Amino acid sequence: MTHIATHQPAILAPAGNRTAFLAALAAGADAVYCGLKSMSARMEAKNFSIEELAQLVRLAHDRGVKVYVTVNALLKPDELDRAGQMIDSLARHVHPDALIVQDPGIVALARQVGFDGEIHLSTLANVSFPRALGFVARTLAVQRVVVPRELSIDEIKTMAKA
Repeated sequence: MTHIATHQPAILAPAGNRTAFLAALAAGADAVYCGLKSMSARMEAKNFSIEELAQLVRLAHDRGVKVYVTVNALLKPDELDRAGQMIDSLARHVHPDALIVQDPGIVALARQVGFDGEIHLSTLANVSFPRALGFVARTLAVQRVVVPRELSIDEIKTMAKA
């Protein structure tokens, strides 16, 4: 008998504030992604403090919902310590299921400070063709790549096959 892999679609909801986070939980999201007040690409969103996010993640986990935290900043050398401290604080107090990152350097930094959850490469990293995906697979220890929304359905299918 041949085993055929099947994938169950999951609903991943964005949350830029507490109300949106709670609405995503109430609506039955399988996972929620959100950012902190710093090092987020969506600075217009209110986003979360470590303390507020820790409470919301506990609530989400009690309901079986995963939480992914975006760290979508492109780091400059003088920001490494602050980013490392923030990721360490996330690991110790928030316990997100994954980080979504844009800067490949954050992957190594996250592991260095002890983050042991999944790391997903953000759509902002612009991995948009199979050869780039192969490069990421060979060089970065990430569990998922989020492809850019600008790709056509055929391009997404090609990426999925790769």
